[in-house]
Amino acid sequence: MKRGKPLPIILHPATPWVVALGFLVVGLIFWRSSREHKRAGRWLLAIPGMIGLVVGVLLLIGAGVSATKLASARSAYPAPGKLVDVGGYRLHVLCEGPRTARTVMWLGGSYGQALWVQPSHKQMARTDRSCIIDRGGLGWSDTGPFPRSVDQIVSETRKALIGAGERPPFVLVGHSFGGLYAANYTNRFPRDVAGLVLLDPTAPGWIGLSGSFGCAPGDGSPLTMVGTMFGLAYIDALNPLRGSGPNPSRDRLGKLWEPLVAWELRPEARWSARSAMDEVCRNFYSIVRTPGALGDVPMLLIPQTPDIAQQTKYAPPGLSPAERKNYFQFMRTVSTEMAAMSSRSHVVFAPKDAGHLFLDTQPEWTMAQVRGFLKSLDEGAQGQPTPRR
Repeated sequence: MKRGKPLPIILHPATPWVVALGFLVVGLIFWRSSREHKRAGRWLLAIPGMIGLVVGVLLLIGAGVSATKLASARSAYPAPGKLVDVGGYRLHVLCEGPRTARTVMWLGGSYGQALWVQPSHKQMARTDRSCIIDRGGLGWSDTGPFPRSVDQIVSETRKALIGAGERPPFVLVGHSFGGLYAANYTNRFPRDVAGLVLLDPTAPGWIGLSGSFGCAPGDGSPLTMVGTMFGLAYIDALNPLRGSGPNPSRDRLGKLWEPLVAWELRPEARWSARSAMDEVCRNFYSIVRTPGALGDVPMLLIPQTPDIAQQTKYAPPGLSPAERKNYFQFMRTVSTEMAAMSSRSHVVFAPKDAGHLFLDTQPEWTMAQVRGFLKSLDEGAQGQPTPRR
């Protein structure tokens, strides 16, 4: 694999301090210069000097808040599991549970950290071998090389699992964007995979055709990056992760919610997420998406139950009623399109009103589906995967 690009300078730990001190120095220069000029021109220099000093002080305070929050989270929540070298940088891997015939690997949604799926992992580990991994730049993992392509992430995942002492076969359980990674892992390393469970996965057709996803910078936009560096993201009103409204993920994670938020607000996490999303959009046709691409690997696909009110709320603005109806039909079609990738796929819809996050809103039901799939593999009901020719 070719070497990735060097890390952007914005991710260097010293960057926020240098920026804040730069404002202070420039402000001080203007302020001192104003005192040496005649009264008529003094305020032309004094005003920008005062602005620079105030902004510099505020940025220093914000950088201090951000650094303190992260240091506190690191101290209170040391990394469980292992930090595995995958080629000059380390990924955090947590594998628990008794050694069984196959290991369950959880791949969380979005470009999110492993804590999002830790409750499911812990529940599975009571009876089966189970693993979670922080992708590069997330959680306790180091920042990986850029760009964060699907191929790069899939390769890192396998290296981390093998480096942690885990051996195939794996059963990959991917939620949302994690389902996309799980399918691409299976396509690239078919001999590793005993089965595949996709929990309302991000369908390639949705990325390629739906305006609701797009290639927007999102959490990695310049303004968002500034907010994460200087503490603005810790203001509840500016950050949905810190809001007080209903949040099934927060309720399920409990005390783990605070470290999750701290990790998510790091600049390297936001930049890595932006790179991952951009790479999917820019290299859309390199993503596995064709019927039969996964051979006869056993697959359980669980999309959310079609609900026009739920799915059309993500529709692009300005659609007419007829266009919104077409949009819903499109979303309904792409939600099951990944079933065609395997000749041994089975589709089960999530409970009505469970939404996209049914891993959190319906955890017991979801776990029962995964365990039922594992049982079918153990009993040989769906056979063994055949390497793709």
